[in-house]
Amino acid sequence: MTLSIEMQVSGDVLEVVASGEFNLADAKKTLEEGIDATVERGVDKMLVDYRTMNGRASVQEDYEYAMHFVHLVETKRLRHGLPTLHAAYVGHNSQPEFAENVAVNRGMSVLSTDDMDEAVRWLSERRP
Repeated sequence: MTLSIEMQVSGDVLEVVASGEFNLADAKKTLEEGIDATVERGVDKMLVDYRTMNGRASVQEDYEYAMHFVHLVETKRLRHGLPTLHAAYVGHNSQPEFAENVAVNRGMSVLSTDDMDEAVRWLSERRP
């Protein structure tokens, strides 16, 4: 796997730092690991920092990633009575609003930004 992640819980937030070279298969796998960790650790917020990750997703890859996010939240959290997952993504993306809109239009709580302070503030305002 060319993409690696480090995870830790800080308060009610699972903090994920992704680094390495982007590829969609690894991104989907690490997303699943992150969502599984929110279930295991009892948190409903996830902050993903991918500012040091190399490479960029295409529009099609952003769409596939967002749809995978929706599927995982629905199958691993909502169907088991857990609250939705609030996820903030911080990084340099050529079309950050696109993936965010795909997920939000399907009922998810997602923010995509290049500003860490904005992401932390947004998550702090979310309630289960």
